[in-house]
Amino acid sequence: MVDELDEWWQHDISVSRKTGSSGYTDTFDSPVVLKGFYDGGQRMVRSSTGDQVIAQATAFFPPTIDFIPTESLVAAPSNLGGRVGKVITCTKHEVGELELPTHWEVTLE
Repeated sequence: MVDELDEWWQHDISVSRKTGSSGYTDTFDSPVVLKGFYDGGQRMVRSSTGDQVIAQATAFFPPTIDFIPTESLVAAPSNLGGRVGKVITCTKHEVGELELPTHWEVTLE
């Protein structure tokens, strides 16, 4: 499978996937660094509960990565400030009739 956006994946983004939660704290996998594109622009999105929230950033990833659960931690590249945000939504945009490249879009608090 050829990734039409391969040249666009220019940022090293750290991802710690949420694995569970206890009464006191959340648990996460060890961080992994994924190639993607990080956009620090704010926008209004709906959370998994349907609430309107302000996303502080959006990260885009190739279609080959695994799903990133909500409330996972995603860190911006260090050259863009290294800000850590919690995942609000993770959506895979599939190739459709518009023939757009398949990719993941992850919105962050």
